[in-house]
Amino acid sequence: MGQRDRGPFRVGERVLVPHTDKYYEAKTLKSQKREDGIWYYLLHYQGWNKKWDEWVEAPGLVKYDAKLAEVDLSQEDKGGPDGKGKKRKLEEGEAGEEDGPQDTFDKAAHIQVEVPPALKKVLLDDWERITRDGKLVPLPRRPSVRDILQQYVDANRAKKDLTDAEEEIASGLRTYFDKACGRLLLYNQERKQAEQVLTEACVPSNIYGGEHLLRLLVKLPELLPIVSIAPDDKVKLETRILEFVRFLTTKQAAFFLAASQYQAAPH
Repeated sequence: MGQRDRGPFRVGERVLVPHTDKYYEAKTLKSQKREDGIWYYLLHYQGWNKKWDEWVEAPGLVKYDAKLAEVDLSQEDKGGPDGKGKKRKLEEGEAGEEDGPQDTFDKAAHIQVEVPPALKKVLLDDWERITRDGKLVPLPRRPSVRDILQQYVDANRAKKDLTDAEEEIASGLRTYFDKACGRLLLYNQERKQAEQVLTEACVPSNIYGGEHLLRLLVKLPELLPIVSIAPDDKVKLETRILEFVRFLTTKQAAFFLAASQYQAAPH
C-alpha cells in the first residue's frame, strides 16, 4: 500500500495529540479513510492502558517533535498551537472520557460523566468554530452559567422536586467553573478576549455561558477525585450530575449558540 493510501501518517508512527494542558504522545495502530473523506487513526497513548486507545481524525494529530512535546499549553505565554490539532472523539456512545488520558487519571477513582451525542456535537462544533473558523463566543453570554444553573434549580422547584442536592450541585458547579475557567476551559484563541472581559469585579460564571459550562462537565472526572467517597455517595453524585446533563439536553436550543451567532475574532 502506498503512502497516499495511508493518509498523512504511517501505521506505527509516533504522533502528538494536543490537549488543553499539553501534548500527549501516541502511536498509530490502524488507519481508516471514512465516508467523510477524512483519515482516522486508532491511537495508543504512550504509557497508558489500552482501554484509552481511540480513533482520532488526522487533523487532530501533529507529527512527533520532542521539543513540541514539552510545550505547556495551559500557560498563556507559551504560545502553543492555534488549535489545529485539537483531539476529537469519534466513537459513538462513548461517555465520560471526553478529554482522554491524564498523567494522574485513575478512572476507577473518579466520577463518570455521561455526555449524550447531541451535547458531544455541541462541543465539537464549538471547538471547530473557534479553532478552525476564527470565531468567538460573544461575551457576555446570556443566559450565563449562573443563569443556567439557577434555571435548573427553579425548574426542580416548579416541579416540587427541589432538594438540597440540586442546590448543592448548582452551587458546586458554579464554584468549580469560576476556579477552572481561566486555566482549563479556554482555547488559546479565546485568551485575548478573556483578558478584555474578565476583571476583578467580574466572575466567569456571569460572563460565559453554556458552551463553556459544557467544557467543564467533560472535565469533571479530572477535577473531582473521590477516592475517599463511599460507593453509594459516588453513585448519588453521578446521578445528580446526569440529571443536570439531561436538563441541558432538553434546553439545548436555549442554552447553546447557533453557528450564525458566533462572532468573528478581531485581527
